[in-house]
Amino acid sequence: MKFHLGQMTPKEMIVFLIKEVSLEESEATSKVNRYIGDSYSPLYQCGYIIGGLQLQELYEQIVGEGKMTPHESHDAVLKMGLVPIEMIRASWGF
Repeated sequence: MKFHLGQMTPKEMIVFLIKEVSLEESEATSKVNRYIGDSYSPLYQCGYIIGGLQLQELYEQIVGEGKMTPHESHDAVLKMGLVPIEMIRASWGF
């Protein structure tokens, strides 16, 4: 988002991903090129972040409340396949 708001250059984005996310330079460069290119909208990447946050919340709820072990939770999510997180949540009765 900082790039699209004019607050960060592509090089600064690469350095950030290397230092803060521990990506290799080639992977960081590839990601930055994808983020700032014309092929994807900025919202495309936001979708991944939102999905990750939803999975993390679901994991904390399921495992944190002792309803499943981490391994069971992981397997159950993978078994559901490519469905919205809310469908996983609903199928588990949440």
